[in-house]
Amino acid sequence: MPLFRNTPQLLVEFRAGKPAALEQVYRYYVRPVDTYFRALARFAGVAELSQPSAVADLLQEAFIRAFSENARMAYDGLREYSPYLHTIARNCFFDALRKRKKEVLIAPEDLPLTADDAPA
Repeated sequence: MPLFRNTPQLLVEFRAGKPAALEQVYRYYVRPVDTYFRALARFAGVAELSQPSAVADLLQEAFIRAFSENARMAYDGLREYSPYLHTIARNCFFDALRKRKKEVLIAPEDLPLTADDAPA
């Protein structure tokens, strides 16, 4: 169920950066993004990034980026928010790999966009 499509006032408040709206969006999407990070770590073969502390760091970074003013304004509000958020999460994942100086022989566009797309 698309969160913003069913609650248009939420989109207005989200774009304005209202804490209650940000919290509602966070609570709605945090579990799927958590699952997505774990799937990316398995898919990329980087077990250390599937550890709870690493996932917590990735979640924090992804939502900091997603909730920045530029990112809130860049979201068009028409399409589902989940793919937009997963793209931000995927970029955070690759940044974490770079920081750890891990080489993964997978192009970013070849990584799954959802946890459901990742092989088990």
